[in-house]
Amino acid sequence: MTAMGLVARFLFQKRQYSPKKGIVKPGAFLPRVGQTSVFEISDLPEVDVRRIGAAVGMARGSNPLGRGQLGTRDVAAAGLRFERDDVPPRHGNLVGWPCEGEEVKARCKAIAAELAVRAVLVLHSP
Repeated sequence: MTAMGLVARFLFQKRQYSPKKGIVKPGAFLPRVGQTSVFEISDLPEVDVRRIGAAVGMARGSNPLGRGQLGTRDVAAAGLRFERDDVPPRHGNLVGWPCEGEEVKARCKAIAAELAVRAVLVLHSP
């Protein structure tokens, strides 16, 4: 994880954010199989970030509506870490989620809420 890195979680469903409030909702960050897919976007111009989002959308069959972006320091502050795998390029996962059992699921939701509070919502225009 880079000290000053920036990661983006592309948003494909309107329920993942509130444009009126300008926030990313916690559900956008909840893990699947113990990890949350993100892309490292540090030092990229906006056009390249959107290009990554479009490529992800093409694979999913829909365009991203926006993204939630946060620093890797914010990820670490929430008790997680970013592990880059570059499949596809710049891809990685937020890992370290404690999401087994009912009591731990509540902790998982709290971590997602913490990430959402720290995230910056960037909407993508059509």
